[in-house]
Amino acid sequence: MTPKGPRRWTLGKVILVAFALCLTASGLTWTGWGRIGRRDTAAPYRAGSSPAHVQASPVPVSFSPASPSKEYVYAGGRLIATEEPPPGPANLRFVHTGGTSSFTTGYLQWDDTTENETGFVVESDQCGQTCTGWSQYGQTGQNVTTFTTPPLSSPPSYKFRVKAVTPSGPSGSSNEIDIYFMNATCWYEYINGKKIQVCTATSPCTTPTTLIISEFRLRGAAGARDELVELYNASDSSINVCTSDGSGGWTLAARTASGASAAPVFTVPNGTVIPARGHFLAVNASPTGGYSLSSHPAGIGTTAAGDITYTSDIEDNSGIALFKTANPANFTAENRLDAAGFSGAAGAIPDLYREGGGLSSVGTQNGDYTLYRKMTSASGGRPQDTGNNASDFQLVSTDGGFYGSMQAALGAPGPENLSSPVQRNSSFGMTNLDTSQGSSVPPNRVRDFTSDPANNATFGTLAIRRTVYNNTGGSVTRLHFRVVGLTTWPAPSGTADLRPMTSGDVQVQVQGVWRTVKGTTLVQPPAQPNGGGFNSAMSVSLPQPLAPGATVDVQFRLGLQQTGSFNFFINVEALP
Repeated sequence: MTPKGPRRWTLGKVILVAFALCLTASGLTWTGWGRIGRRDTAAPYRAGSSPAHVQASPVPVSFSPASPSKEYVYAGGRLIATEEPPPGPANLRFVHTGGTSSFTTGYLQWDDTTENETGFVVESDQCGQTCTGWSQYGQTGQNVTTFTTPPLSSPPSYKFRVKAVTPSGPSGSSNEIDIYFMNATCWYEYINGKKIQVCTATSPCTTPTTLIISEFRLRGAAGARDELVELYNASDSSINVCTSDGSGGWTLAARTASGASAAPVFTVPNGTVIPARGHFLAVNASPTGGYSLSSHPAGIGTTAAGDITYTSDIEDNSGIALFKTANPANFTAENRLDAAGFSGAAGAIPDLYREGGGLSSVGTQNGDYTLYRKMTSASGGRPQDTGNNASDFQLVSTDGGFYGSMQAALGAPGPENLSSPVQRNSSFGMTNLDTSQGSSVPPNRVRDFTSDPANNATFGTLAIRRTVYNNTGGSVTRLHFRVVGLTTWPAPSGTADLRPMTSGDVQVQVQGVWRTVKGTTLVQPPAQPNGGGFNSAMSVSLPQPLAPGATVDVQFRLGLQQTGSFNFFINVEALP
């Protein structure tokens, strides 16, 4: 059995270092936070060295530091407090925007990991036959995490690093980025040890039009920077990111809510491969209040961490657009791959950062909500893209509440990255558990009237049991079922309110033979105290890879908060 669409069933530093014991043995007392080290004349002091009892006359010393940035060194019979610089910016990279055969243009971008900086200093070390040494190259203001470099020309090579400026002094350095010119048109970039070749000359590049924004939120339960932007390859072929203008990749930019201006947020680098029907995830990595769903399961041993990170705050109720270039001068309708934005603002910029009239406001309320593209039987269970954001995106949340002017349906964010299972509806078959019985009778469907309000089953439960066939031609290690359609809260009278829930394995007799039917687990985080809903995923634990041609019996258990006619649609997602 090889259905073409979704499965459907209907009816009708603050670290306290434990050196206190050693200090007490020497007559010292420890009361406070910070780091403690040891210095003596036998060896140079090294922060964090193994503690040892200090042989000194008992001299009671008491101190109560409040700052975890202080480092305490025992020297000369006393403790010396020294400032430890805060960590420096992270993930420094160079985004190429264009150039000629003799120079290249672009900007540096980094993640802000310092909470109280007043600005950033960019340092450079230029090397020809010899290197000049580190010196200040430029500076930016508070929370400004990009710096446009003057044209970089051959033959020198360049090294860059960034430090945050704080009231107590500079932070530590970011990672270094090294740009080595190999000839007049090409160079290598070394970022955290990863070697990437870049050429300024334009190259043939046929940009696919199948990469779309599939899910996003501009605020979450952790606050304004609990953001995610998920991209989806809506084709059956992999995408290799490339540009025809010689810039560094495809950039997602965001406009302000007022529509007055727009700025780059992140760039998907050239050479990035996004598999067929696969996803690419960008998340806000701000040190406080950033992306909160990094432990959401993905592939075997992986989670839905960002494939790329950023730290700038995308304003609520604004708009985002994906362009096939990293050069802001080329952020035009002709170079736009997709957009998702809100109504309200008018003019050329707002129209560029949305499709159609735009989405209604979701306000500024924190919560585990998301906007994701609808997946229906009409779209074959794939993200819908009609060119109208208001029609294509659905608002869901774990509480099913109101966000701004919009009522959310019950559901959950479902972030997916390059390691996540992909939709494989056409490669899996599904039949009744007992093929001799109809789909609406036991053991294929079982109605239990036992009331369980605490588990979102006031009117009992409904169990749907199916046999799933692996027709992929290869082994499967990860098997998910994503809920893409169901009747749930808010459900009108006469319509069932279904709540997908976790269930255990059960033994079921089928035509005289006992079979193990695997339960499904509601994938979390986020926590879903009201049960699952739209965009929730239900996973099956496979004790060993599901071989090609093999089957697994599966049960989907749904709590009922209201009775009536119902629909239940799922997509099959899998990884080899």
